[in-house]
Amino acid sequence: MRLTIWAVFTLGVCACTAGDSDTGALPEASVTSTNRSARSDPALQRVEPFSIFDNVYYIGIGWVSAYLVDTGDGLIMIDALYDDFVDTAIEDIKGLGFDPEDPEYILVTHGHFDHVGGAGEFQQQFGAQVVMTEADWELTEASLGPSEQALVWDMVATDGDEIVVGNTTVHFYVTPGHTPGVLSLELAVRDGEAEHRAFTFGGVGLNLEGVERTEVYLR
Repeated sequence: MRLTIWAVFTLGVCACTAGDSDTGALPEASVTSTNRSARSDPALQRVEPFSIFDNVYYIGIGWVSAYLVDTGDGLIMIDALYDDFVDTAIEDIKGLGFDPEDPEYILVTHGHFDHVGGAGEFQQQFGAQVVMTEADWELTEASLGPSEQALVWDMVATDGDEIVVGNTTVHFYVTPGHTPGVLSLELAVRDGEAEHRAFTFGGVGLNLEGVERTEVYLR
């Protein structure tokens, strides 16, 4: 009998920082400069790739996540990092015994630069197909940095769509909030002989800019 439970892994990092002063907060400039410095430091951000489930691996960095799904007949990437950290993802894929040309799809959970910035290199250099919602394809055009490659619209994900690669079916859910077109995912993951259903939230931090954005999220 197959055992099915729900497993959840999160695709972003939400950090709340409090200072030691009487006000409970550091000056904004100090927090900003510290965060920017830490986020751009490869030594501080380096995380060795590791297995979450038998068929799911972490290939992200310290402050932003990326995942690799082994389908038995090709790979699926979930998010693609950005800038210099794209090379980190490529190294991690190789370190896990795979080839950077193995990912057939890159499922981009939302169009912020830190999740989509590296997708262009995988698309153009290795032939991976990039998948995003229409709203976040449009957002991405304004999000890529000057050193990042522009993207070709391979696939526009809509609510209820799915892709099948090897032994893995990934179901798509459009869950606006963090961006107008957040993409959340459901797939089977394995732990030994047990199979579980995993659901990834494509962006848990809410950027609710005005009433209209809030109403979209609530729907």
